[in-house]
Amino acid sequence: MARDSSSTVQRTVMTNYLFFYSHQYRWDLAFIKDIPAWNEHDPPWTKLDMQLMMTRYNPAGLRVFGVAMEPSLVQLIPNLLNAQCLTRLELYVITDESDIDVLIEFIMAHDQRWGSIREIKLQGTGSKHDPVRLVQCLSRPRLVDLSEWYHPVAHLDRIASESLEALYLRTRERSPSEISPSFLESCRSLRSLGMHITDPDLFKPFVLERTDGGEHSPRGYGKSGRSPGDKDHGDGDRVPLSRINFGGEESVLATCLTDAVSAFQETLEEITAGSWIFAEHSEQYVPLAWTFSLPLLTRLDLQGQIVLAFDLDALYWCPSLRFLSLDLPALTHSVSGHKLASLASLTRLRKLSLEGKWYVGDHLLDYLSEHLVSLVELNLDGCLGPTSQGLLSALRKMRSLERYCHAPVVDGHVAVLMSLP
Repeated sequence: MARDSSSTVQRTVMTNYLFFYSHQYRWDLAFIKDIPAWNEHDPPWTKLDMQLMMTRYNPAGLRVFGVAMEPSLVQLIPNLLNAQCLTRLELYVITDESDIDVLIEFIMAHDQRWGSIREIKLQGTGSKHDPVRLVQCLSRPRLVDLSEWYHPVAHLDRIASESLEALYLRTRERSPSEISPSFLESCRSLRSLGMHITDPDLFKPFVLERTDGGEHSPRGYGKSGRSPGDKDHGDGDRVPLSRINFGGEESVLATCLTDAVSAFQETLEEITAGSWIFAEHSEQYVPLAWTFSLPLLTRLDLQGQIVLAFDLDALYWCPSLRFLSLDLPALTHSVSGHKLASLASLTRLRKLSLEGKWYVGDHLLDYLSEHLVSLVELNLDGCLGPTSQGLLSALRKMRSLERYCHAPVVDGHVAVLMSLP
């Protein structure tokens, strides 16, 4: 506020919010209705008008842009060509009727001019178009998300793989996309991978390269790939895979996961896997187990039949685990929880979810309550066995516990929860 001899002048500070508008996701404008214009004689503002204004106002500041494939998208392209800091592009509702040639020209032109787009997400329902045609226009993709592309993706080896850090394909798919071990080997920077597994030997070459000392590795995968004087820069030429999210039929998935864990045991931080397809005429489960340390693993999330194949003794080799979820298939009969005692070794565990018909008796609950001292969340949804007294005693010992879930609520559990301080 400024003053003079004759009057008091008050200056209003204005904030230009649009100048800082950098992330325009598809859903930000998806439900916008027509907005009346300032002059009642003018036509109302449409969603396209809003998009044009926001992309035209400060294109240099735009970093994320998401939009559905509509004919009006062509009108936005001139503005997007000036978005020199655009790093992520999300394109939705790509159908057989969509004209992707316009997009290909735009992505190629933007990549040649700025080279800033490093992440791309494509969502489509049509089988006519090949999403790789769009992705391969990027010279240095860092993240490729095709997890919502509802048809198998072919020709993944056409993607520039040297800088690729994350690749996500559909994990629930009966006719999934195929990835070759040679393509994975070319992804030197790959840290996150999500896909539906159909080849149980996908990671077998990585295991062999590790066990043979690198003598047959074209990329120096083993010990002989680095000289004694080399400094340790992570894993050298190894694929530094740290997060995996796999789906598939149980026996194929268990075999592939075992190899992946073996090959990337020093770098794995998160493992998510789900199996919702039963193998035909299977008499027993292919075991999922390991007997070596996973020093960086903090998250293990298993769902479906793969849980029945998991050897709980493997948890002894996960000293840093913070989150554990073991969700049984919906139609499974009661599963004995005697091996759940191995959870006691997870002293750093903060979140535990045991959904389904696990049998968790009072003695086991009391035993775990004495060892899981860092537990913040506990989910026993659908579990059988605990009585009201046993549950009350165990929960009172878990001093760090903030959230608890157990359904169906039986045997006076509501009264137990109400009696807790």
